Amino acid sequence: DLQELTEIQSRLLNHAKNHVKVGGILCYSTCSIEEEENSGRIMAFLRENPEFEVEEMPGTLDVKKDGFLQTFPHQHKIDGAFAARLVKRK
Repeated sequence: DLQELTEIQSRLLNHAKNHVKVGGILCYSTCSIEEEENSGRIMAFLRENPEFEVEEMPGTLDVKKDGFLQTFPHQHKIDGAFAARLVKRK
């Protein structure tokens, strides 16, 4: 269920953050279109980990939203996906 998945994703993020040095990048990606698994998960992570910031996805993709990469099947004619690029600032 969705709550179980978001708990797993939070644990993965919290484990991965310990392996990122200052200036390093943590990339979080899902093959989901659910806000709870995507931007919602990242915003919760950032509230708890202020040493990380969203770094806008590079390039001129038309699938960026609020600095994240987000695709929707009905809009982009590809599978739904999400990616966030987080940089550790301190």
